[in-house]
Amino acid sequence: MPLFKAHYRISPAGPFGLPDGERIVVPSNPAGRSVAAPTIHAGTGIRVAHGSLSEYRKSEEAILAQFSSGGVNVSFEDNFMTVSLEASDPKAAYEAARAFAQLFTQSFSVQFGMRFRAEFLFVEDEHGVPQRVPKSVQIPFGATWYNLSVTRDRLGIAFDWTTTADDRCRKAMLYFDHACLLAEFAWTLPLTEPHATSSYALAFLQLFKALMVIVGEPGVDRDYQRRAAELGLPADFWSLRVKPLYLVRNDEDVAHYSLQLPAPGAFLDRFREAADVFKEALSAYFKTTRRGS
Repeated sequence: MPLFKAHYRISPAGPFGLPDGERIVVPSNPAGRSVAAPTIHAGTGIRVAHGSLSEYRKSEEAILAQFSSGGVNVSFEDNFMTVSLEASDPKAAYEAARAFAQLFTQSFSVQFGMRFRAEFLFVEDEHGVPQRVPKSVQIPFGATWYNLSVTRDRLGIAFDWTTTADDRCRKAMLYFDHACLLAEFAWTLPLTEPHATSSYALAFLQLFKALMVIVGEPGVDRDYQRRAAELGLPADFWSLRVKPLYLVRNDEDVAHYSLQLPAPGAFLDRFREAADVFKEALSAYFKTTRRGS
């Protein structure tokens, strides 16, 4: 089979002794050296003086390394990685190199305790001719439907909740906010990539914690089934609305690990469902506390 070379750029570049945005990059030797942070004006939070300046690697110190195993040859020059392998066509070479680069950066991340990523640059054949290959592209999807009357009403409800929230409500809404933050991040990732599904799973877990703050959780709160009734929710609220979400929470790859990857988009509908259940429970909680006061 023909030989192909896939080129990548590894980032962040700081561990290679290269510029890394606003971060200070300095060699770790001599041992015990210290780094001074920039001077920040206490009243405004604005930087008013530089601290230590970066010390990048010298040209003769650039990393040059090669590794080979199982038909895959990899070379590095600074943070540029070239994966050389045989494949039936450019597309097959791209897919094989992509899988390798993804696993490699995960392995490299463990070494440093920080996330590295591999940015694909191009594929060329053994003669150095660039090849056309499919690149992963995130295509925005979805739509926002609005009803100004509903929005106006919900502004008033949000104001009421903001001015009457107790500590339980505040913690529940913080969990919900973090769940939405994770879901927002997942939205920026290609839907077919495992990181998108994993991020939605983490978002679902935070959202479920928000719900449990209000209605209670088995194994933690003995009165978890009674709480729903005390909030004025339907008698079957726990069994029909909460329990299915609790089973998802206990499912693999949400609160427990799994060797299998979830299907792409597996948690999209579940997240929306959990958000609706949380809203209903929190609304009931505010009505109940208002009556109690």
